Amino acid sequence: MHFYVGSSYAGGQWATGDEPLYYIVSPKDVVIAKPRDAKDHISWLLQHGWHEKALAAVEAGQGRSDLLDEVGSSYLDHLIVERKYTEAASLCPKLLRGPTSAWERWVFYFAHLRQLTVLVPYIPTENPRLCDTAYEVALVALTTNPSFHKDLLSTAKSWPPVIYSALPIISAIEPQLNTSSMTDALGEVGMNIFILILITNFGYYYIFSIMNYFTMSGTSKVVCN
Repeated sequence: MHFYVGSSYAGGQWATGDEPLYYIVSPKDVVIAKPRDAKDHISWLLQHGWHEKALAAVEAGQGRSDLLDEVGSSYLDHLIVERKYTEAASLCPKLLRGPTSAWERWVFYFAHLRQLTVLVPYIPTENPRLCDTAYEVALVALTTNPSFHKDLLSTAKSWPPVIYSALPIISAIEPQLNTSSMTDALGEVGMNIFILILITNFGYYYIFSIMNYFTMSGTSKVVCN
């Protein structure tokens, strides 16, 4: 077996920026070897389940910035498998710094897992701004259980109304009228937040329809902020 060192310069001198290659030659095989780089190191950390160390290596500048997407996706996948949904949600702002589509993919994936409510507080409304459907799905998820209704109210008030359509949320609220699921917080959402949105976007016909629904349900209290 013989070892040969390849070079872009005669005499074995490496050109600046060139990666050295080592050729290991035997009667039956030729193996090309090269020194491990930062990407190899980070991939090795991920393969061994050391996601926090891999993330720290990327943030320390040991790898290209585009490696953050790979590390972030792997880290989130790991947490989801472990059913650590709250921890995964809290890390999304740190890990999802790439294209808007990455955020949208995880919003819909959390929705698929029926864990979207834990992600809602971390969903960005600008830089990046997601597609309207992502925000609508998130708000609808908060209508599904009375324990989420206060979060729905605070979220609807804090999110700019221009980033989503009110109709899917109104459609999710309507079946709960005159049921045990109806809460004061849900009533405030319907009467204050979405009526204002409907006035701006759809006109008074929808306003009177929604007010009629809430009047029939016995929700007559309107609190304007």
